[in-house]
Amino acid sequence: LPLSCHPSKESPPPIQDDSPRNEKEKRRKDVGLRPERPRWLWVVGACLSVIVLSTLGTTISVWRITRLDDVERDAREERRGAARVVHLILHGKSRKKTRFLVPQDVTWDEFMLGVQDRLQLAEVSRMAIHTSLGEEIMSIDDLVDGDNLIIRVDERTPHR
Repeated sequence: LPLSCHPSKESPPPIQDDSPRNEKEKRRKDVGLRPERPRWLWVVGACLSVIVLSTLGTTISVWRITRLDDVERDAREERRGAARVVHLILHGKSRKKTRFLVPQDVTWDEFMLGVQDRLQLAEVSRMAIHTSLGEEIMSIDDLVDGDNLIIRVDERTPHR
C-alpha cells in the first residue's frame, strides 16, 4: 500500500440523493407540470376574498336593518291608530275593574258618556276621574293604555 499525500485520480462514486424533494422535482420534470405559483399570489387572493366577503356581509346587514326599521315603523303606525284599553273602578263601591275600550278618535264628552254607560250610572251631575296614582284625568290625551281609572261620582247619583 503506497502512502501518498496525493489523492488518487479515481473519482469517488456519485452520492445518490433519494430525498423526497429530489424525487418530487424529478417527477415534475418528467410529467411536465408547471412550477408552483409564487406565494404573493395566494396572499393577494386571500386579501381580495376578505374584501369581497366583508363588503357582501356589510351590504346584507344594512339591508336587513333597514328592512327591520320598516317593519317597526309599520307596527308603530298601526298602534297609533289603535284603541286604548283602560280599567274603570267605581269609587266607594266594590273594587271590581271594568274593562273599557277607548277609540282613538273619541271626544271627551263621548268618553264621559261611554264611562257612564259602561258603569251603568244614571245621569251624573259631576264626575271626577283619577288614575290609581292620584293623577286627575282632564282630557283624552291624559289616558294611557292599561290605566286603572278611579271614577268618583256625586253621591246623589243612583245606579240604573
